[in-house]
Amino acid sequence: MKKIKFALMFILLLCTLQQIWAQDKKISFDFQNEPMPSALRKIAQTYNQKISFSHEDISLYKANASVHAKDVQDALRQTLVGTPLLFKEKGEFITVFLDPTSTEAIKRKNLCVITGSVHDELGDPLPGATVTITHESQQWGGSTDIDGNFTVYAPRPIIEKEKCFIQASFIGFKKERLAINPQKLNIKLVLQTSSNEINEVVITGYGNIDARRNTSAITSLKMDDILMPGMTSIEQALEGRVPDMIFMANSGEVGATARMRIRGTSTLVGNREPLWVLDGIPLTDPVDVTTEQLNDPDYINYIGNAISGINPQDIERIDVLKDAAATALYGTRAANGVIVITTKKGHIGAPSINYSGELKIIARPRYTDHNINLMNSQERVQFGKDLCDLHYAFPAQMSMVGYEGAYYDYIKGNTTFDEFQNQVRWFENVNTDWFKILAHDALTHNHTLSVSGGNRSTRYYASLGYTSEDAVVRTQYNDRYTGTLNLQSTINKSFQVNFRMNGNIAKKNYLPSEIDALGYAYNTTRALPCYNPDGSLYYYKRHAYNIERKEDSSYKYNYNIINEMNNMSQTYDSNQLITALDLQYRYEHILDATMTMSYQRSASTTETWYGEKTNYVAHLKNGELEDTPLKGDDGKCALPYGGVLNTSNNITDNITFRAQANYHQGVGANQKHLLGANLGYEVSTYKNKGFTDQTRGYFKERGMKYLEEMTLEEILQYPDYAQWTIQPHRTVQSTKTNKISGYLTMTYSYDNYFTVNMNGRFDASNKFGSRSNKKFLPIWSVSGMFNIKETLCKNFEAADEMRLRFSYGKTGNMVDGQTPNLLLRQGSMNYYFGENYAKVYAYPNPNLRWEQTDEYNLGFDLSFFQNRLTIGSDFYYKKTKDAFTTVPVSTVNGLSEYVMNGGDITNKGFSIYLSGYPIRNEEWQ
Repeated sequence: MKKIKFALMFILLLCTLQQIWAQDKKISFDFQNEPMPSALRKIAQTYNQKISFSHEDISLYKANASVHAKDVQDALRQTLVGTPLLFKEKGEFITVFLDPTSTEAIKRKNLCVITGSVHDELGDPLPGATVTITHESQQWGGSTDIDGNFTVYAPRPIIEKEKCFIQASFIGFKKERLAINPQKLNIKLVLQTSSNEINEVVITGYGNIDARRNTSAITSLKMDDILMPGMTSIEQALEGRVPDMIFMANSGEVGATARMRIRGTSTLVGNREPLWVLDGIPLTDPVDVTTEQLNDPDYINYIGNAISGINPQDIERIDVLKDAAATALYGTRAANGVIVITTKKGHIGAPSINYSGELKIIARPRYTDHNINLMNSQERVQFGKDLCDLHYAFPAQMSMVGYEGAYYDYIKGNTTFDEFQNQVRWFENVNTDWFKILAHDALTHNHTLSVSGGNRSTRYYASLGYTSEDAVVRTQYNDRYTGTLNLQSTINKSFQVNFRMNGNIAKKNYLPSEIDALGYAYNTTRALPCYNPDGSLYYYKRHAYNIERKEDSSYKYNYNIINEMNNMSQTYDSNQLITALDLQYRYEHILDATMTMSYQRSASTTETWYGEKTNYVAHLKNGELEDTPLKGDDGKCALPYGGVLNTSNNITDNITFRAQANYHQGVGANQKHLLGANLGYEVSTYKNKGFTDQTRGYFKERGMKYLEEMTLEEILQYPDYAQWTIQPHRTVQSTKTNKISGYLTMTYSYDNYFTVNMNGRFDASNKFGSRSNKKFLPIWSVSGMFNIKETLCKNFEAADEMRLRFSYGKTGNMVDGQTPNLLLRQGSMNYYFGENYAKVYAYPNPNLRWEQTDEYNLGFDLSFFQNRLTIGSDFYYKKTKDAFTTVPVSTVNGLSEYVMNGGDITNKGFSIYLSGYPIRNEEWQ
């Protein structure tokens, strides 16, 4: 057996040595003035290789070489030395051809050679930049090499006699277009950095994507194209501009924040708003508004969202990320879509100062408007008379005004018949114009002053803005002050520093939510006077507010809406600062690393005031202003003196640190294989601290003072007020969330034929009791793009672009406040027992699972007539499984409702968009 093994090893060794000897064996040819076709045939015969060539190309050349080659490729390289001939392999064939850049080839085709280079503002070469020479509908092109140099061949007669242009383009830079001088065919092109080129680049917040290789559903918009005169917010500019986005404004009042939904609703319990990103930094709302409020269709958000303080004039572009492939890098925060805002940057050149000013007048409602069809006072009095003649039983809570009020006073004996008649005639002719009294034509104006400029090492953009929005409703307004600074400094060819700062101050004044001035004007009879004949306010009895006191609607007090508006207010003052610092290092156009640090801080104060003259305070006092407060249990006085002041203060701090490495390289012949990868790590800290307070006995008009201290005996004379005073009315909240995240993106593209992309991210946080820390669920997606035009329809000249996109992604969500364990919240001292106490904060929910969403997207993009006409469409299907629902349960469990995985949500739809440039030539773009 050992002899057999030894023999086999010896045979294997001989075979290996024979193979090595065969590889080292070289075949020799001695060509002396040999016609090239003959030499190629000999090589083909010797190596049993199929070699093709054109006699026209090679017949003029002879082979003069002593060839010692180990393979056919080596033999051809040695044989073709000294000639303008090249060869390439394709399948079983090797083709020998004339170098198209050779002098002989150029002479034959009568071509003109245009050479040059493409650099950025710093003088760095731009490898891979596209260079195109155009003449009417004809074009010839090429691309730059690793040193930024290019060579393009074009017909000599056209270059010398016709009007031709040369254009260079590169992702993230402005196009440079020059007329060609036939006497100067070595051209240097310098491109300036810009994010303007909407059709060339897509910005995701974590990087830029060549639009030609985009695999996701992303809508890119240039702010100059969508910002119309009179718009003061970004939401207004986006309305109707983004396919698959729904814009919902539940209030027309100034400063009210609209709701947005991208591709429907993915959750029933959690936040449904999209994530806002400013220059790559995710933003947080200035106030920690509860999810229930955000999802309440009747809730009007006057405070604003994360982007409310940004001046639209400072924005360069907006990218809306819609499918899972685009949003996966943002993790669970992006379940409802992402809106990426890119602000303006500086440019190289002398300082440029720009001023933008707008003036807008909003007309108040009028009774003559075609959609307002209301009775005048005479018609309303006649209607009331008809009801009284029919012995109509008016509701008990209804305020008796107009004819019915005068009639009831008469039948009760409060007035004589003559007084009744006089009142009716007055009501018939008063014809109160409530819209004119409560509203006015509003003037809105905004101003922005900006300066930008710089040199090769430093570029800057700075602006100051002021917006004043006067509401149609009197006493309401919204003022905003903004400031922006963007600095870009290039230390050397490899290192760059960017600094950004955005600040804003907002001052708003509204009526409390209990008053709807325009609703009152629309629903109140015109037969009700607002003023007495002597000019004083006309009051009538009304139960206008439902507040905490247990009283029925029979408790009515003097009411005049002008008095209410003059003695009520809700003010909101806020300031916000957003800063970010980017450190970028680039190595050989292949690898770059970015370190980003950002800090956000916002502070806000909200004050709601109800004066002692209001119907609101009369309910609490159980009496009018001039009445002495009633004592005892029967007095039901919860506020003997003064008014009400409710305050809310909130401060949020958000710190983010991100480190990201980006790799992008072209490999292979002509760099057709494009590889890309992004690897990042992110750490963020969010802090929120605030308090709310309710106070009574406040005198705003007497120096903003409170009622002097009452003795215990005096307070106990008003049991309702005493009961209110012993209850806690100040709440303090403080939250802190630390989060760490990791993400990875990998991309492969083959030339302009297809692209494959994969994204993945994980998040972990310190949210106490959060189920998301117990069960790991990464967010991931895969997507691709297939270029139909370049692969299957090359000869279909009618279309310029035909691309197919497809993606699939999985996202997850875990609602806050759910825990597998019973959580207790420590309380303060209980005065009755004299001990500290605790309350149940969260009941155990051990079986709660992740809310998971699977999303599919299929899209296509077409362009025609040299990209003048673009047509696109997207089809999407989203399925949310184990959706969180609130289920009622018996109170014997200690709570009335419970969060469970009790539902499924399906969103599906399609969108078609069309854009075009009817005129685009050398003079018009």
